[in-house]
Amino acid sequence: MKPSIKRALALALLLAAMAGCGSDVRQNQGAAPLIPSPATLTQAPASPTQAAGDPTLAPATPAVPTLAPPTLTVPLTPTFVTYREPRGVFSIDVPANWKTSALPSAVGINSVAYNATVIFTLSFNWRADRLSPTIEAQIVEELKSNILSSYLAQDVQLSGSRDQQDRYTLSGTVRLDGTPTTLEIRVEQTPGGSIVLQSWLVPTVLWAEFQPLFYQPIVRSLVIDDEALRKLAE
Repeated sequence: MKPSIKRALALALLLAAMAGCGSDVRQNQGAAPLIPSPATLTQAPASPTQAAGDPTLAPATPAVPTLAPPTLTVPLTPTFVTYREPRGVFSIDVPANWKTSALPSAVGINSVAYNATVIFTLSFNWRADRLSPTIEAQIVEELKSNILSSYLAQDVQLSGSRDQQDRYTLSGTVRLDGTPTTLEIRVEQTPGGSIVLQSWLVPTVLWAEFQPLFYQPIVRSLVIDDEALRKLAE
């Protein structure tokens, strides 16, 4: 397997692993850990609406990604389906033709498209007390360093900001393995204690059209059950 392919497959695991950074979440002995350990990406359910008895799915051979920049040549009318986390922690709408997989041994998903040049990862943790702005920035900065070290990164132009909803976001552009890429990493904590970490890697050539077609509908559709996540952390 080519090094660039291995880096792309490992990216979702790096993103998910950072969800618990800086927290002291307790985990059930009998429950799947909220912070994943390195493993092969798992196969998505046959349908994103299909509930599985065990959220840690059996390993399967993932699709082979490439880093060749795609182009949009025809008008897109994406169809969305709802992915429901089997234990009721969250639901989110994802494009029907994207490859969506449960994160191994973790709460969250990885969803890829355009031959894995678009990578969206969403992961969760829970903490009773509030994350400080400093810890949130550390989570994002450490994740950024892990991502950039996994590729040949050049022309890094990223900056952080906090919005009115108290979400910390690092965003900008970077050239990854020669491909101009828009990178966005966001961490936030809900009033109920859920820590939500999401990351987007999208070829910059697609970003303007990508936002209204995919990014905005996906982000708006996210529904979180804080109580279900809290029970997993106890």
